[in-house]
Amino acid sequence: MTYHSHRKIIFTTVGLLVFTYLFSLLQIQVKLTIWSLFPPFLAIVLALFTKNVLFSLTLPLLTSLIWISFAGDQPASLAAFFANSSELILANLLDVGNLLILFFIFLMLINSTLMILSGAIHVLAERLTALAKGKKSAEFLIVSLGYLLFIDDYLNAIIVGTTMRPLADRFGISRAKFAFLVDATSAPVAGIALVSTWIGYEIGLLDTITSSLGMGKSGFALFLEALPFRFYCIFMIFFVLINILSGVDYGSMAKATASSDLNESETATSSNTLPRPGFFVSLLPLATLMLTLFVGLWFDGGGWEQPGRALQLNYWQEILNSAKNSKLIFIIAGAVSLVVNLSIIRHYQKQILHPLQSALQQGLSKAWLPVLILLLAWNFKSALDQLGTGKYILLHLSDLPWPEIFPALVFLLASVISFITGTSYGTMGILLPLALPLAWHLEQTQVAALSVLTTAAVLDGAIFGDHCSPISDTTVMSSFSCQCDHMEHVYTQLPYSLTVAFLSLTLGYLPAARGAHYLLSWFSTIVALLVLFSVITIVAKNRTKRQKKSSPFRVANPD
Repeated sequence: MTYHSHRKIIFTTVGLLVFTYLFSLLQIQVKLTIWSLFPPFLAIVLALFTKNVLFSLTLPLLTSLIWISFAGDQPASLAAFFANSSELILANLLDVGNLLILFFIFLMLINSTLMILSGAIHVLAERLTALAKGKKSAEFLIVSLGYLLFIDDYLNAIIVGTTMRPLADRFGISRAKFAFLVDATSAPVAGIALVSTWIGYEIGLLDTITSSLGMGKSGFALFLEALPFRFYCIFMIFFVLINILSGVDYGSMAKATASSDLNESETATSSNTLPRPGFFVSLLPLATLMLTLFVGLWFDGGGWEQPGRALQLNYWQEILNSAKNSKLIFIIAGAVSLVVNLSIIRHYQKQILHPLQSALQQGLSKAWLPVLILLLAWNFKSALDQLGTGKYILLHLSDLPWPEIFPALVFLLASVISFITGTSYGTMGILLPLALPLAWHLEQTQVAALSVLTTAAVLDGAIFGDHCSPISDTTVMSSFSCQCDHMEHVYTQLPYSLTVAFLSLTLGYLPAARGAHYLLSWFSTIVALLVLFSVITIVAKNRTKRQKKSSPFRVANPD
């Protein structure tokens, strides 16, 4: 960063903090007012213009903390400001769930580094490279692994990113495209999987609401009814496949792909002179991780009490819904995988201390940025909760002239809240208890099946906004696991996500609320995607004929 850039950041910071403090002296009410939108708006603007996610989170967080303590009828003292800020920050820093997530990230980074040092990643990449015949085949393998690791989006992003990075480099897949493929098959897949760590949280929310409203169905039943209407997640799966088949990129992704500067450092990290494990031994750390995770969730959820129901779908749903220590089980699974990694290194390289020390150092060097971003994002989300940002947005959706557009509006609202706050879970927690009762009321009087569509719209909009947000934890994890610049990943995948969201809105929620069958929406969207990529392909070929120099579109080399 240049001297002038540093100076601009300093002037911007001082100016905004002075404005924030002077504004607070006017004793203007901020909580649950339009002013509560200013910090998230500031975060988005700073992220777009500075491309510095740390700065874009820190300054709006400080603004929020100042307004929480000073704005209002009774301005607080400076001591109260520090007390309130310290309480909020320490609550997130010392939260057991947050600490487990941070430790899991660090543990997975150590595991992935050990797999590189042992040669396991190199062996897996060689075997997958043998299966891949070209760029399309490699992209299909990346996406296929993402679909298979459906149990959790964090686990998905970290494992797919670290495991498939050498393969992406080998076949010239840009880091931006690679990060998109990883991100697009993490939360959208885990969000609709019938067995995942998401479903326990979602069904827990839905159960409370359905019982309080007397809807006569369980949260799980409502979740299953909403599955066919999860248009964004379903359309994103089709979008990724059609994108790979067409070999066409557009928008900022095309520019990133055309000017990609591949990084071969990961493949060079593993030593070719040391003995390497075989293919099946190389799979042991990942297999152990998944097996320990499944067994741990099975025990924690009480699956051992009724093992005879193992073939029943609702049996596994009940297990995940009953599991109370899923994050701790992730840590245990990561630790067991670490032991397996160290055992492999000890067996093949006859040493253990030096690789472990190297893995710890590399893990710490890679973990500090995502950990810091996550800490800032969690604190910012807590500050927005205290300002009432999400509730203020929802309060302005109470009077609707056309109830048929309610699911579409809820989808947009969930997308905005999730994008601003960077959390899908938080958006679900805010919107479901508020939007679903209103939808149930409208369903009794005006529009049939509105509660099912609204449930799908909240869950899908939360995932869409989280998928695009620069402060989303899954976006951060996808960036660093693929070793892609974070803001480049945000910029390049945004046109693709917006495309799918637009189709979900126009060909999904709007016609579905008017009685159109969801299968018609699926068919219409697939046709629309094919037409879209056909038009882009024609434009790209015509531009290539007219000029040989770089263009905003790039047609990938076929297999």
